[in-house]
Amino acid sequence: MTFFERNKAKIILISVTLVLIILMAFSSLPGGKANPVSNVLGVVISPVQKAVSWVLDGTGGFFDYLVNMKQFESDNADLRAHITALENEVRETEQLEKENTRLRALLELRDRSPQYDLEAAQVVARDPGNWFITFTIDKGTSSGVGAGNPVIVDSGLVGYVYEVGSTWAKVRTIIDPSSAAAATVKRTGDTGVAEGNMSLSEQGLCAMSYLQKDANITAGDAIETAGTGGIYPPGLYIGKVLSVEADADGISRQAVVEPGVDFESLGMVMVIKSVLNAPEVGQ
Repeated sequence: MTFFERNKAKIILISVTLVLIILMAFSSLPGGKANPVSNVLGVVISPVQKAVSWVLDGTGGFFDYLVNMKQFESDNADLRAHITALENEVRETEQLEKENTRLRALLELRDRSPQYDLEAAQVVARDPGNWFITFTIDKGTSSGVGAGNPVIVDSGLVGYVYEVGSTWAKVRTIIDPSSAAAATVKRTGDTGVAEGNMSLSEQGLCAMSYLQKDANITAGDAIETAGTGGIYPPGLYIGKVLSVEADADGISRQAVVEPGVDFESLGMVMVIKSVLNAPEVGQ
């Protein structure tokens, strides 16, 4: 096989390239009118130039798209971060509004309860797994808080302090199964004991037990502390009656009571350190 036969394709490619170069050189000679060679070359090369230009333009657009896409992704990430920051600000604002509402309610409670020496305290911990029946506050003996002090909020009785340190105290709520308070039906004066119940405490409720069989008590009646027993002063709102039924012994009746306090949302409370002007029981 000869040299030409072995390199036929390369020789043809080189020859065509040289011819094109020569033609392009002639076509670039000065003159206002295209010469025949330049005209023919333009007809031949023009489609090739268009194809090359289309490819180059498409490639450039593609790379522009990639660059813009990166920018879009960066802008999108910035927007998501901004939205997250705004959502956090909204939540913080809502929390502050709730805290302000609680503080205003406590100040109003202090204003309308001049008979009590009150100490404001914040709930700082809840005992896990107890359905909010006990919790810890940030005030103790250094603030004059003592064991047995009643704890209230604007919506009613919370419970009492059962353990206290210098800067903290633990509170047992009225729905705790070990909690009990002498109670009275505000409308009729019937008395009983408001106490925690294991099954009811899981629902945030308590019971009023030891009611007389003929006690005139119905759903919707308001229940208050009776003022006997040595812990709670009289007239503290406990809650309202949901239902009444006979006790298992058949001698007395028991009422299911919905406390006025939402124990799950407690944030601030008032501790009654002492009663300044104690009214007589029954007045």
